[in-house]
Amino acid sequence: MDVQLFEIPGKLLSLSETLSADTEIKGYVSTVVTDANDSVQSFNDMMNSEYQELSKQTYLFCNTDDILLVNWEELKHAVTNMLNAVKAFMDKIKSSEKRIHSYIKQCRASAVEKGPQVDLLRSSKDYMEMKIPELQRIIETLKNEERQYDEEARRFDRRASKLEDEEEERTEAGVWSFEAFTLGSLLFARFTLGGSLVVCTAGGLLAGLNLAKAKDCRTAAKRYSNMAKEKSKTADIITESKMTTEKEIKTLENDIDALIKDANTLAEITAEMFKFIDVLAQIESAFQDEELALEDAILYSSSFRLNQIVFRNMPEGCQIKFEDLKMRLENTRTVLQQYGIVP
Repeated sequence: MDVQLFEIPGKLLSLSETLSADTEIKGYVSTVVTDANDSVQSFNDMMNSEYQELSKQTYLFCNTDDILLVNWEELKHAVTNMLNAVKAFMDKIKSSEKRIHSYIKQCRASAVEKGPQVDLLRSSKDYMEMKIPELQRIIETLKNEERQYDEEARRFDRRASKLEDEEEERTEAGVWSFEAFTLGSLLFARFTLGGSLVVCTAGGLLAGLNLAKAKDCRTAAKRYSNMAKEKSKTADIITESKMTTEKEIKTLENDIDALIKDANTLAEITAEMFKFIDVLAQIESAFQDEELALEDAILYSSSFRLNQIVFRNMPEGCQIKFEDLKMRLENTRTVLQQYGIVP
């Protein structure tokens, strides 16, 4: 039993240290451990001091050669001291039991609260997980649009370069004719029938431009390039939002796992506290019986002392009282043996 008195507080402390939150519960466990250590210390002090002295006096009494020479004062003193130590130890145990019962209620309440918290976090996690595919589709669309705008920008740059080369050739040849202009317009008409994105946005991006001119083609290329950059920037923002959401999901998963683990730990702490209550109850029962045995021994030691006086010269006259007191003193040890407190 005294082994359990040592082991349970240590296990409680180890369990409490695994809690991710519940600082209040950690405080409760710390108080229980302090109480337990105090109880263990009181128990050890009592067994190493008062009980040892009682055992010594009991041994001397039970093995005396002359009943009339028994040191009754020392015997009574040892029994009385043990009784007082038992009462003080009992007070500690009862105080601890009362606090532990209160802490058990708090542990149970805290464990129950974890359930709704887990459900709420799971709902948030499920909602965020639904967002991920949609965010991914938006990112892919934006990246695709970025590629198309980049391609159109390059096409306009190539056309501008071609027009510049043609203009340079015409300048060198001194040729500038209506036919050349018409040919450029036809080339432009064929040029602008590119991808679907170009068809959809050409009206806005190409407004006010004469694509038969190299300068305006450069402007068109720049507009498409700027649009590609905008799509890239938007894609980056959505990608960051997706990554943030994924991190939040991971955090929620960790929080859910922590809550579940804490709930299980609280259940273990509650079980250990109940076990500690049982140990304390057994010790309390043992020392309640011990208290009765000691009071009985004190009562009979007083009676034995009277017999010593009355039968000063007749040891045999004390024999009955001697046997009665011997039985009661031995019972103080027997009680503790039954509860496994002493060997």
